[in-house]
Amino acid sequence: APGSRVTPELLATLCARWTRTMYDVTQWAYSKLTPGVVAERLVYRTDGATPADDVKCFAFRGRTALVQHVTHRFDAASGRPRGARKRDTFHDPRSGRRLPVA
Repeated sequence: APGSRVTPELLATLCARWTRTMYDVTQWAYSKLTPGVVAERLVYRTDGATPADDVKCFAFRGRTALVQHVTHRFDAASGRPRGARKRDTFHDPRSGRRLPVA
């Protein structure tokens, strides 16, 4: 329930439920995957209250081909996703130059 304390037992229960569910059956490649869970620690900005920006690196054959920088992803007060204010920018991993992606 929202606002509940997160315990190892709660996480184990949720992960067991999530890995029993196939969420996207419309794409054949996903149907071939073994369900699993990846958990990452939430990192905050230096103010200690605002979640840090999200950076995603897309790699192919061991080389980063594209960097995605996501800002305004979460509401500072609630920690919930914002949706409408979220902004994605894409960058060349070698030069750092912002790419003109709409």
